[in-house]
Amino acid sequence: MDNNKPLDILKKYVDNNTPEQIVKDSEKFENMKFEDERPMMITYTEMEGNKPFDWFVALNCKVVNWNLLYILSSSWVTCACGNQCAIIPRHEENAVPKDKMLEQLGHDFSRNIRLRDKYQSLELLEEIEIRSTELIKEILSESK
Repeated sequence: MDNNKPLDILKKYVDNNTPEQIVKDSEKFENMKFEDERPMMITYTEMEGNKPFDWFVALNCKVVNWNLLYILSSSWVTCACGNQCAIIPRHEENAVPKDKMLEQLGHDFSRNIRLRDKYQSLELLEEIEIRSTELIKEILSESK
């Protein structure tokens, strides 16, 4: 293993930290590059040609545009799950995560956006990030 390559650095980090810590530290890895110069942690949303959407910022605005958030949360590409790393397996035909727990969290998140429940939406967003981190950790450990 070449310990200077970004993927090796990320694998080592993932192996030595909890999902909660990885979520807290995720900004550290945003600008890392693969050999082909793609961002290390590209989201599914970005892979589909869209700009990533910061759900934490949107939900913490003074004035929340609930109608826009519901539209975004209703698509698997732009929802909170779509704004997770693109290496998480998805069904090709509809972009639904293959992981049933992550899929259910996505449905729950969209429902709480529709209900305009800011606090439950933020809690679910954190759960989505933690579950996504667990999946990424599994994927990276399998690729060793």
